Amino acid sequence: MQTPYWFIYKPTLGHGYYHVDEEHFRIMREEHPELLTPGRFYHGGNEFEEDCEVSRIILAFPDSFSKNRTEQAMRWLIDYHPDMYEAYTGKAPEVLESHALRAQAFSKMVKNFYVSVSARGSWDENTPDGFVSCLCIRGGRDCESSSTPEDRAVFLIPEEEYDARPRGGEYSFYFPDDDMYERIA
Repeated sequence: MQTPYWFIYKPTLGHGYYHVDEEHFRIMREEHPELLTPGRFYHGGNEFEEDCEVSRIILAFPDSFSKNRTEQAMRWLIDYHPDMYEAYTGKAPEVLESHALRAQAFSKMVKNFYVSVSARGSWDENTPDGFVSCLCIRGGRDCESSSTPEDRAVFLIPEEEYDARPRGGEYSFYFPDDDMYERIA
């Protein structure tokens, strides 16, 4: 990516970040404070994670970056920070437009269901041939840190049913009926 002089890449051993000089950070604070809302990978200051959080800088200074980079940055904002997108544009994204909003809607829908958070195939010594063992947490990953042992279960799913599940990360497999599959733990 061709970058302006005030936009400096800082590599680290595993992951890098971008540093914005003090003058441009001041402009961001004054003109686009909504882009400086703390988040999972941004905690304030003039350093931004290289993969997604850098989009905050690109949107604060869109004339300094290519149209393609600016469009990618906007897509990231819609997907992962819909509230920030609304503050930036004045338009709220629809649930189906935003990964984060879809995940929130899914979490509400399955809050009382077991949701698969990990799976092991028959290569695992505890999983019979033709099955997948799914570790499930009631409510899914969003509830993982507050789950109790009663909120966790392992189910055996026939391999062909598991392979036919909807794709899409967190929304992949949930159990509206605890008796639907054999519970093994």
